[in-house]
Amino acid sequence: MTQSQRRNKGTNSKGGCSTCKFRHVKCGEEKPECVRCTSTGRNCAGYENLSQSQLRQRVTRFNPRPSPGTDTRMVLIPGTREEREHFHLFCTETIQSLSGFFGSELWEYYLPQISQSDVAIRHAITAISAAHRRRLQAPTGREPPHPFELQQYNKAIHHLLNRPSVTSQHTLLACSLFVCLEFLKLNFEPAMEHVEAGLRILCQRQQHKVSSQLPPDVDRDLSQFFSRMNLQISFWARPLSPYEAPVEPRSTEETAFASLTEARAVLNQLMINSMLLIRLSMRVQQYQPLVPDHERQRCAEMQQQLERQYDSWWVAFERMKKRLSRSKKRAPDPRAILVIQVHYQTLRFWTLAVHSTNEMVYDGFNNEFEKIVGWSEEIKQLSSADHQRPFLLETDVAPALYLTARKCRHPLIRRRAIKLLEHRPIQEGLWNTKESSAIATYTMELEEAFLAHLPVEQRVPEEQHRLYETRTMDLGLCNPCPVEFVWRSKDGTDLEFRTEFVSW
Repeated sequence: MTQSQRRNKGTNSKGGCSTCKFRHVKCGEEKPECVRCTSTGRNCAGYENLSQSQLRQRVTRFNPRPSPGTDTRMVLIPGTREEREHFHLFCTETIQSLSGFFGSELWEYYLPQISQSDVAIRHAITAISAAHRRRLQAPTGREPPHPFELQQYNKAIHHLLNRPSVTSQHTLLACSLFVCLEFLKLNFEPAMEHVEAGLRILCQRQQHKVSSQLPPDVDRDLSQFFSRMNLQISFWARPLSPYEAPVEPRSTEETAFASLTEARAVLNQLMINSMLLIRLSMRVQQYQPLVPDHERQRCAEMQQQLERQYDSWWVAFERMKKRLSRSKKRAPDPRAILVIQVHYQTLRFWTLAVHSTNEMVYDGFNNEFEKIVGWSEEIKQLSSADHQRPFLLETDVAPALYLTARKCRHPLIRRRAIKLLEHRPIQEGLWNTKESSAIATYTMELEEAFLAHLPVEQRVPEEQHRLYETRTMDLGLCNPCPVEFVWRSKDGTDLEFRTEFVSW
């Protein structure tokens, strides 16, 4: 080593401060603190004649190492290498399948963040990610769970059961995660039971006016998630929970919504009310001779009220869209707006037609069917650059397209609806789109059986050939699946049933 490469230590002073002695640098010996220490941001450890080990102890005490910061942008992810890989997959891939086109504080920020300190949440997230990876590799979801997936699920259960104390917030978060996991595993009955458990907790909290300990945005997302799940499971003969997710009050029903989140929440409650009306109307029609007049009157009043509320919602929604178009803030995903419009149009026309026992009434809703299919085609076009996801936690447009394919007898519109269904993700919540498109196709073939000699655009079935109802409770687990097709008798007083097995 040359002289120029050597460190210039200077002359060590035996009378220097402890810090400079320990660093082997020249000390200016200023009192009470030397300039070399204060000019470099160090604490001067004083002037004592100490050994090297004593100097180390003294300097360490005066100049402690900085503790890790609380900046959440820098996180050391706990767990094994495999667990960390699946956590990364959750953040980059799985979250998009859980939140869809809508942003979510719950899925995108809070759960990944809290999983760093909550072991049960972390293992549940890892199990979800492992199940999602399996679905990416085998989109039908019929492959058996991997040992790692089962291991993470068991660890999550173990840590949940061994908590010293469990709050309702912890239970709600666990319910939401297990809903996701059971959906991915195609275990729909346990998934719906977790939804109902979460709704019961929210009902009790609302009744007893218990405030949540979660951050406000996270609590809002969690409450509205369970409210949407309430509507989704009601399509599969589950009772509707009385829970109503809280929504910020507005001055009038037609005041513009403050955000897409608010518009979505208000619409969801309207759709739940529509489902209540639909069920009440079905009961009235089923037991018509025995139903008292006040029940029929109640149905009529509910329908009129809902029609007014849907119209007011649309005015507020359009005003919100105009405001968003002028705003300099980041606009929401246009597909999210289209999905909400599809939901609105579907439940509105269903509500207006709820009392009719004549299938011909749906011919008056071809404009609404055209909008549903047109908006769904726009979503498909906007999503053309995205890779096809085999799974979505919540429904986008699959139920609307299925209802359109069944109730719209315009031959071209219904065929467009079926084609769109075939290109949707395989699973939207509880809906298997491959099964739904196969049932819709078979329904169309049954209704048009006497019209096969005509050009496609002229195949509009007569009333006596139209199916009144199509029932399946298979939830996409059987192939072929049993389907019950229902016709009205020629005089319209009785129902005729036929069960077929439809392959998809």
